[in-house]
Amino acid sequence: MNISFAFDDSGHAVTLHYAAEPSLQEWTDTMLAAMNDPRFHPGIKLLFDRRLLGPPSPDFVRGVAEFVGLHRAILSRCPSAILVGGKGAYGMARMGQALIDIHGVTFEILESAEAAEEWLRM
Repeated sequence: MNISFAFDDSGHAVTLHYAAEPSLQEWTDTMLAAMNDPRFHPGIKLLFDRRLLGPPSPDFVRGVAEFVGLHRAILSRCPSAILVGGKGAYGMARMGQALIDIHGVTFEILESAEAAEEWLRM
């Protein structure tokens, strides 16, 4: 499995961990599984931990944006952040921000584990 999710003990956050680049279908299936988990609720923080990977493809980013648009009613109420590991990944995350913002959903881009830990505590 290239992507998995884990809820924190407090129930205030769910982190999606990327072990390798998932296909868009694998990403979608994982997101739906997390969103259908009884612990998932409006207001839960979503952290996408991609720091071990390079940049995703533009097609992948567009597919994620399309998914977000379809689920904007719930995802617009969940503070979200992506943890990236390099300039290329940061650039693709910025592209994702622009595409997802169209749907009224925003997310932060984080560049260090420390920043992600701080964001989760806020």
